[in-house]
Amino acid sequence: MQDLLKQLGRDRLIGELIRHSRELPGPPPTYASPREPLPPELSAALASLGVHRLYSHQAEAMDHLAAGRNVLVATPTASGKSLVFALPVLQSILEDRSTRALFLYPTKALAQDQIAGLRKLALAASPLNPPTFEIDDGDTTQHQRRKIRSDPPNVLITNPDMLHFSILANHPSWEPFLRHLRWVVLDELHVYRGMFGAHVHHVLRRLKRLAGGEKEVRYVAASATIGNPEEFAATLTGESFSAVTASGAGGSDRQVLFLNPVMVSPYTVAVKVVAAAARAGMRTIAFTKARRITELLHTWLVRQEPELAGQVAPYRAGYLPEERRRIEERLFRGDLKAVLT
Repeated sequence: MQDLLKQLGRDRLIGELIRHSRELPGPPPTYASPREPLPPELSAALASLGVHRLYSHQAEAMDHLAAGRNVLVATPTASGKSLVFALPVLQSILEDRSTRALFLYPTKALAQDQIAGLRKLALAASPLNPPTFEIDDGDTTQHQRRKIRSDPPNVLITNPDMLHFSILANHPSWEPFLRHLRWVVLDELHVYRGMFGAHVHHVLRRLKRLAGGEKEVRYVAASATIGNPEEFAATLTGESFSAVTASGAGGSDRQVLFLNPVMVSPYTVAVKVVAAAARAGMRTIAFTKARRITELLHTWLVRQEPELAGQVAPYRAGYLPEERRRIEERLFRGDLKAVLT
């Protein structure tokens, strides 16, 4: 990283645009145990995956859930928020196999990223009869969708659009799943703002009318740090939440660099920074605001740095599902050095 920062500082274009540079030391981890210990099978499953202790915010969230409250965890990226909803949901399923849960993610890529880890944890907790997980989104074939509907999984992973268009619009066909729905998980809650958030609010109200049967549906939400987490979650869902905002997760040191491209296109700057990071062997993601810009940046980058042609890729909506899965797999394996999305 230090070599990359020095290289960027010496670059004739980039060096003049750097306005601020700072190293943020990673915080030490803080651990805690929930008041109600995890079942032995879940503790053993976590240990088999290398998790021997819970962070303090994970334990705090588990205590709220054990007390019957809805929970919003608003802590930084990579702080282990997924375990906060995976553990209580798996515990419910292991206690009652009729339990159903709905996990909502705003994007297909997030859902694909999460399902592998969830299945791994479920298999470790119950090797002979693991809880089942399925994805129902725009990439799911009609044949797969009929199969999921006829034999609902314990956990259905989808997005708000498919919940609106496919599940709630055909709720009689989903009645067995909806009747046994006990958990609704909302990941990346901060994305549901503005007009999109207003739509999601009404979709969740429809879900609430149709779901749960005799037992109450519980909500678990995860979000990036936001200013008014409890109010935001309550407005979106119509439910009250206990917010957990103090992270106990440790972290690596971070290098923060601010560039101000006053006299040059920010796209030109982005191409140079991504190319420099890729050449340095660093796995890099550059975010754009439009599909067209994603393709343009990739074209410019490959034209300027042809030796990186096989190590960088664009990633956007509009690709075939198998194309997106291939890019995701290469990124997770480390075959790709950079993705523009």
